[in-house]
Amino acid sequence: MMKSHSIAGKTAIVALACVGLIGASGCSEGIVDTSSGGNVTLQFASFLPKGHPYSQWYLDWADEITEATDGRVTFDNYFSGSLYNGPDMTSAVIDGQVDLAQPNTNYTPEKFPLSELVSVPYATPSVGAAMEALTDLYANYEPYTEEFDKNGVIPLQFQPTGTNVLGSSIPLPDADSIDGARVRSASYFAKALQNLGGNAISMPLSDVYQSMQTGLIDAWMTPMENTDQYNLGEVTTHIQDPGMGPTSLSAILMNKDTFESLTDADQKALLDISARYNEGFIDLLNEIDEDTCESMADSDIILDAWDDATIEKSQERLADSMLDAYSQDATAAGAEPEGFIKKWQSYQSGYDGSHGEYVGSVATCLAAK
Repeated sequence: MMKSHSIAGKTAIVALACVGLIGASGCSEGIVDTSSGGNVTLQFASFLPKGHPYSQWYLDWADEITEATDGRVTFDNYFSGSLYNGPDMTSAVIDGQVDLAQPNTNYTPEKFPLSELVSVPYATPSVGAAMEALTDLYANYEPYTEEFDKNGVIPLQFQPTGTNVLGSSIPLPDADSIDGARVRSASYFAKALQNLGGNAISMPLSDVYQSMQTGLIDAWMTPMENTDQYNLGEVTTHIQDPGMGPTSLSAILMNKDTFESLTDADQKALLDISARYNEGFIDLLNEIDEDTCESMADSDIILDAWDDATIEKSQERLADSMLDAYSQDATAAGAEPEGFIKKWQSYQSGYDGSHGEYVGSVATCLAAK
């Protein structure tokens, strides 16, 4: 009968076995080597709730891995930050405390400085192009490959968010209207709002409902599906798309040592299925938006998308300063962002639709009315 074990924490388990605290068979062999074909249960951690669409996407992926490996690779899943919170998630997978994790690069920009370009307003007009760039550059652009290699992780899936929208209790029809508004925001979007005269306020999404209800903040920025996840539609009268692009980048990261301990066949299964899921991720984002729009169909929330002229005016005020801020941060973290920015922009301008076209949440809802 093949041995079944969890990779995360395996050194400690084998050590206990060899001093007689648990079954001590095979101690002379040291740590079990899964490359010989043994079954393995991989520990996965996420700060997202199990019901979140990204979590369901992951669970479908995990089921396919188990099926493709004839049950040799299974998963032990921990959602809602039950093992590690958002800021600690990346360190947990890097250190091998978990085998896989679903962190957001916003929490650890010093570890993934190039990846933070996804979070820069107006740097990513096409989320489909971002998916193509992320997968291609990881495979073919050494500085980006090294960003993950030096941390001892493999990005099996890239997961940029959908459109970052402005939900508010007051109309925010253009950049000028941000002046004086108190807006929950994060990362470079917080810096952008401050440059527009807004008061950027950092807080967990779980605190936004009460803060809107009590008037502590006037608005929030986050992908629109979070109106459902956090009931924000109950305290929001307007949702505007300022055309600034996705909020941030999440990823399914796997500890590299864990990955390399698997059989060649099981490694291939993980990579092949992950590649297919990367290619289909834009379809998921569009489906999420369609579901969100359906749930909001009877809502009194006023939806609005800034027009091209309004976006262009805002972009003129923000784009260069936000890229400068990103470049300074990435350089301080030891990266060389100039080459990455140029390649990123070439993917944005030359995108052929191969990874799908993301419609945008507000645009999807307006088209459904």
